Amino acid sequence: VLSLSRLPLELPANVHLLTSTSGEAVFRCLPELQNRLKGREKFVEVPDLSVDECRQLAEERLQTYGRALTEAQWAAFLDTADLCSTPQFVTLSVEHVLRFWTSQQNVDDLSIPATSRDVVFSVLERVEERFGWQLVNHALGYVTAGKHGLSEPELLDILSCDEKIMDELSLKMTLPRRRFPFLLWSELRQA
Repeated sequence: VLSLSRLPLELPANVHLLTSTSGEAVFRCLPELQNRLKGREKFVEVPDLSVDECRQLAEERLQTYGRALTEAQWAAFLDTADLCSTPQFVTLSVEHVLRFWTSQQNVDDLSIPATSRDVVFSVLERVEERFGWQLVNHALGYVTAGKHGLSEPELLDILSCDEKIMDELSLKMTLPRRRFPFLLWSELRQA
């Protein structure tokens, strides 16, 4: 069930709220936002990028990390970006490339999921493979459950009180005390 009740209707002076959503009817977010926040001037549609803009945005993101693509990799990347050329998709696709592509890989072995949602799911699947479904599910659940967010110490405390997580961890590693390891949280956060 879609609920945007957490979004404030009024903001203090000089405070702005930026949110991103798809205009596709299946997601129902945009009509709900338009209903809650009356007035067309409050909405700005970001148009799709041209192929050149996709490449420029991707190159800038890759350069930030000291990475580059081969021409064959660019062809594969831009083929996918041509199907979905929103700034969000290009940015998520670059993150996918940074995590999962190497220059030595055969271009036929490389792929990028076709939508932003699929890119996110792909990353989550790989994180779950590395850390286990239960830990990822519980950690992300706790992060999203906090109405005003959780500090890192609060999240570590909650994970430390989660019997299922701690029982699973104690089977995989020796814990000097029954406390969720900060190092494991740090690895999960970086994944």
